[in-house]
Amino acid sequence: MNLKIGARIYSVEKWSGSEIESFTGRDSNEICGFTDYYQGKIIVNGDVSKDVREETLLHEIMHTLLDNSGISEIGKQLKEDPQVAELVATITAPRLHAMLKDNDIQSILNSI
Repeated sequence: MNLKIGARIYSVEKWSGSEIESFTGRDSNEICGFTDYYQGKIIVNGDVSKDVREETLLHEIMHTLLDNSGISEIGKQLKEDPQVAELVATITAPRLHAMLKDNDIQSILNSI
């Protein structure tokens, strides 16, 4: 299933824990999902519960929204400055809204 975020198209894929371990070299119990920006993929761990997969997908979407906005360059400040957190919300809200309008989210959630 594909997901349009900003100007990019990401494929959303459900991988087994062993596939995640093979790709990342890390224990899949520590990874619910990740985004491969170079290949344009959002990977969700298929070995976790449906609710965790859905939450993980939205978590990865937020990462791509931040990356798309350029805000990731100042990510360190998010915890240190409440004004930065407000800036993040201001920047990401319209992008999240557009992404939700551009995609059939229910079909994507059902596919993972």
